Amino acid sequence: MDMSGLQQMPSVHNDRDEEFRQQHHSSDESTIEEIHEKEETNSEREYTTTTTSATTKGAFGEAGGNAVNIENAISNYEELRRELTTQSRLSRVKSNHAPDMAEKGDAKDFDLTDFLGEQHDQETNAGMHPKHMGLIWKDLVVKGLGADAKIIPTNYTWISDTIKFWKWGKHEGTDFTILKGNNGFCKDGEMLLVLGRPGAGCTTLLRVLANMRASYTDIQGTVSYGGIEAQEFSKLYRGEVCYNEEEDLHYPTLTTKQTLSFALKNKTPGKRLDGETKTEFINKILYMLGNMLGLTKQMNTMVGNAFVRGLSGGERKRLSIAEQMTTRSSINCWDCSTRGLDASSALDYVRSLRIMTNILHKTTVSTLYQASDSIFNLFDKVMVLDEGRCIYFGPTATAKSYFEDMGFYCPDRKSTPDFLTGLCNMNEREYRDGYREKVPVNAVQFEKAYNDSALYSQMMQERDEYEQKIQQDRPDEKFRQAFVEAHQKHAPVRSPFVATYYQQVKSLTIRQFQLIWGDKGALISRYGGVVMKGLIMASVFFMMPQDVTGAFSRGGSFLFSLLFNALIAQAELSAFMQGRRVLEKHKHFALYRPSAFYISQVIADVPLAIVQVLVFEICVYFMMGLVLDAGKMHPWLMWIYWINPLAYGYKALLSNELTGMEFDCSGVGSVPYGASYTEDAYKTCSLAGAVPGANTVLGDSYLHSAYGYETWQRWIDLVAVILFFFFFTILTALAMEFVDLQKEGSVTKVYKAGH
Repeated sequence: MDMSGLQQMPSVHNDRDEEFRQQHHSSDESTIEEIHEKEETNSEREYTTTTTSATTKGAFGEAGGNAVNIENAISNYEELRRELTTQSRLSRVKSNHAPDMAEKGDAKDFDLTDFLGEQHDQETNAGMHPKHMGLIWKDLVVKGLGADAKIIPTNYTWISDTIKFWKWGKHEGTDFTILKGNNGFCKDGEMLLVLGRPGAGCTTLLRVLANMRASYTDIQGTVSYGGIEAQEFSKLYRGEVCYNEEEDLHYPTLTTKQTLSFALKNKTPGKRLDGETKTEFINKILYMLGNMLGLTKQMNTMVGNAFVRGLSGGERKRLSIAEQMTTRSSINCWDCSTRGLDASSALDYVRSLRIMTNILHKTTVSTLYQASDSIFNLFDKVMVLDEGRCIYFGPTATAKSYFEDMGFYCPDRKSTPDFLTGLCNMNEREYRDGYREKVPVNAVQFEKAYNDSALYSQMMQERDEYEQKIQQDRPDEKFRQAFVEAHQKHAPVRSPFVATYYQQVKSLTIRQFQLIWGDKGALISRYGGVVMKGLIMASVFFMMPQDVTGAFSRGGSFLFSLLFNALIAQAELSAFMQGRRVLEKHKHFALYRPSAFYISQVIADVPLAIVQVLVFEICVYFMMGLVLDAGKMHPWLMWIYWINPLAYGYKALLSNELTGMEFDCSGVGSVPYGASYTEDAYKTCSLAGAVPGANTVLGDSYLHSAYGYETWQRWIDLVAVILFFFFFTILTALAMEFVDLQKEGSVTKVYKAGH
């Protein structure tokens, strides 16, 4: 866990003095007063959020749930912090008894005042560096595609776009400006709320700040992450800024513990406290997250979705928070994450964000719709957008008075966020007496009024001072050191991924088997369908004879077998597409490479495919009357020949079956046929490959004459199948690695061409 977040712990409740005295006895009263003086100095504002509602109702407004309690969460974290710091200090003690003392975690050996005063020395000796990364953006202009560029694709459009190769990589349609000269900043340990009506550019701002730029045609201006430019940050430190959309994207058949454990396996830092194993670290963080966010009782519960019973909506929301916390990212962007929650649930959710920001000292930017005053007061700053223009950016405490002084009126029962958002709608605005003709009317006038105000000059001056502070303190140097130290052994230090490629494939393979086992019903249904279809097919080709008709029937049976086993794999496509959004989220989190995800799927699917083919062949092979010579059974059921994925497999199977066989041409299979034609010497077989005067046809001759197959080419078929298998596996892995599958920033209406 990032120890850098322990420098500043804001005061949350005044009654914590009493709780602290009970824990550390009355002899520590002077120390307590000194501690709180430092806490009040480090904290820019005091959050006096009451916990009464959290103790009288369930989690996120649900009866009987685990309440999100800021005071308890900070208390739990302080307990863990004392343990971690104790172990860190004891690890530096050159004594034979140090390891035993560290395991006990005796709180008597830890002095909080000494910790606050010697934080820098402790971090240096423990090998830990802080990752305090703020955000600064200047003159941000973002352009995207207009509605005329997004049409419903048809077969004609696909063919037309393919033929027009000179337009590949280009877009048709008009561009429109989403954000227009936006300026702002958010310091580490602060929370910024972005408000605006739908279409104002709130989501675009968060996505650009999160370095997700693929869905936009042009981005001007600069974004700095603690002194690091956006291009470098995207290439080397992708997972240090995370964007979480309003939907909770998880695998429904995984449990809460499996979801978090998987993320922790790929984000466990390589450099940990002395003597601490990876498993101990994961269990410790799971314990902290469970208690902090009220998920302890739900650890073994399936995540669920609209079709799978599992966590409630509020619990899934907290799981999203916990999963993003496992990434140990420095900057977190939350896009309208309270949509669909009731008021109490939304309040508890934002309290959870406040916990994350206070305890871990991260930078939090969020957009919310219809937020209450209780939620609004938890933020440090607010930015109001209207038609892509910034009409207010400053402290939350002065936002309401700023517009009231301008001449607008806020009713007593109207929340401040609704008041600020309503200013962007002419039908919702209310004016003070005599100010209707004096106030701004549109977004351009609002922006001009703000840019001419003293508040704008104050905020820009504060931004410049913060930028100078970054240049002087150089937090990016400590950040780079901490980032390198976080990499696991043998992991490339210039890669944004903490875990090695082997560890990624290993954890992904385990998760894939967990997904399969969690959806046992689908697996049983799949194999049950294979058995039933195999029996039906076997009844169609039941006990094929070794005559002229049997030769043709064998070709049809093998073709059907190959088609069935190849096409049944298409059933996995829907499951893969459902997990694509989770893949894109984890790719942005820098949990693993998409190519590792695909390789793990191949590893997990191969055993299931083998079992599926065996079950199918057991049903059909003996009932069809195929050759029972075990020496001729070869393990090739592949389907690649030139550009036809089934040709090689069909050729190999048919050659293997007919090699050495003799087909009887007596009866209707001979020419001429009739009662008067009794001399075999004057007859010939109607089957291809027949020799005049012979009553039988060799299978080898039949293959050569009818298909041009040579039986010795079976080994070439095998090699071709293996090579094509690896070729398409590598090609798919590379495509998933470098192709951005999530270019659209939000849900967008599309129209038929010409409408």
